[in-house]
Amino acid sequence: MPLFITAIVSLYLTTCGAATIVTANTREAVSLISFDRKAINYRSCADKHTGTIGWSDVSALLLDEGCNVAHSAIPNSGLTSCADADGLDVFVVKFRHQNKAVIAEDLALSDRETIHLSEFDPWEQADGPLRALESIARQKICRGQPLKADTLPSAFCHEQRQVAVAFDYNHPFDNKILTNGFSFAVTVDGTVPAGFDMDEFVVQVRSGFQFGISAWVTGLADHDEILTPAARTFIAARTSKSSGGYKLILPPQVIALKCPENATFRVALVFKDRRLFPNYPLALARARIEGRTIALNVGDIPCFRTELRFDDHRQPVFETKEGCVNLIPVLTHELGHAFGLQHANDPAAHSMMDSTLSHDALAPTVSDLKHLVAALSESIEGAAPGKLEFVSSAGVMPPVDWKPHVVQIAQ
Repeated sequence: MPLFITAIVSLYLTTCGAATIVTANTREAVSLISFDRKAINYRSCADKHTGTIGWSDVSALLLDEGCNVAHSAIPNSGLTSCADADGLDVFVVKFRHQNKAVIAEDLALSDRETIHLSEFDPWEQADGPLRALESIARQKICRGQPLKADTLPSAFCHEQRQVAVAFDYNHPFDNKILTNGFSFAVTVDGTVPAGFDMDEFVVQVRSGFQFGISAWVTGLADHDEILTPAARTFIAARTSKSSGGYKLILPPQVIALKCPENATFRVALVFKDRRLFPNYPLALARARIEGRTIALNVGDIPCFRTELRFDDHRQPVFETKEGCVNLIPVLTHELGHAFGLQHANDPAAHSMMDSTLSHDALAPTVSDLKHLVAALSESIEGAAPGKLEFVSSAGVMPPVDWKPHVVQIAQ
């Protein structure tokens, strides 16, 4: 696995669009199921069988031809091909009604009929509707050629690409929600009040999300005795050891994106929605159980912030020094729901997954970790990002002794 990679997501797959797969000797009309930079998954129009073909065997993919074999010519990128080892493998993406092709390093197709691209110049990732594409071809080109992209169609959202250490969207467990990297986009439900600093809030959410993932992963690393072979392999792959006996655990990294279609998670900032957050009882957040959507009650909570600080019992603090709710325990709890954990509410012992947070269980307990290990062994696809039907969770409430402070701080 390369140390640095750029993220593109290819999840939640169903049959998407019609196309013709062109090889050196054949043309086959298909319905697309999914594709990524390695292969195309399809269903044949002729006999309805499903199959997979590597891009190395494909000359071109001609889009929107129905179940009729297309006989149009393979598009020309205008770039010089290089067959030697120094050649650069690229995807030549031709949009409808545009003359110049976009040269992409990476691509993927999701079941929302959304194509995801990683461009060379500008160094961006973009996503938009599959229907905007005319064709895709695979080509090995000579290095040093100008790869400046044509203007993308207006329906495409694009932003600067990001890199992270040991980052990809592969899932090491049958539970496909826990991946080797996480990305999220913030969406808004309601009216953003004057003075709300959205950019700073995204920074706070990213930090809280990262520390929440870290809490679960380091908890697993600290309790080898409860791990399954798959979980033990996952932890071992993310552990570095020094000659002096020190260990470094690298949890999956978290990046913040602006284009929601590029992200594997949505974090919804809910300013007023009494269906999601009634007046009573006061809930801090909700999450789709077995899903990829988290909602924060920013309408009723004075402020959220991320602060990595611990009390005398080595528990994360619930309230920051500014008097804000600490996002770390909140997002740790909601990520537990996302992975498939229900509320615990064991009267004999407090838990990170209790419906009401407790000051002595603001990090995953051994019981929480056992439930996570069990959930990771289950075959869970999980709801796609943006699904706001929180029918399975009533939300997490603050500790019973917490009283919100009025703080002079703009979120």
